[in-house]
Amino acid sequence: MEGPTETCHKIKGSNVVVASSSSVYDDTGSYLPTNAIDNLVIYEGSNGLFRSDNEQHAWLQISFNSTTMTIESLTIITRLDCCADKFKNIGVYVGNDPAVKGNVSRNKKCAFYKGPAPFSGAMLKLECQMPTSGRYLVIQRIDQTSEPITTNEISLCGFEGL
Repeated sequence: MEGPTETCHKIKGSNVVVASSSSVYDDTGSYLPTNAIDNLVIYEGSNGLFRSDNEQHAWLQISFNSTTMTIESLTIITRLDCCADKFKNIGVYVGNDPAVKGNVSRNKKCAFYKGPAPFSGAMLKLECQMPTSGRYLVIQRIDQTSEPITTNEISLCGFEGL
């Protein structure tokens, strides 16, 4: 099944180079960062989700092509089978600096989700405080816990350029 639909200029295809993360829960391929942007919503089990390991300031980074993208909003679908209570204290940053393991992003904060998610499988639309431009979008846990970030699917709205 396809991911979220909304009225926006979806950023996908050739504009998204790669998704990376501070860590991955396991190395079997079940929880890879690319699963968060594959436009597939997983309804059963955990194969095909993204999940970081348990660490402080865990992050998921989406890198754009060599061009700058302006982000207006994003939609995150949380894991459907569990863990709504753990999806909280999430900062969304956009800018030209890649994420660094163990550090909070230096890029401009676009949005913040206090959470927790109201239920498993919640579709959370986060509006940027103002359109924010850069080559990287970082979704990062900003509290001092060592909880993972787990997502089912992420959809970005914006446009190329400033």
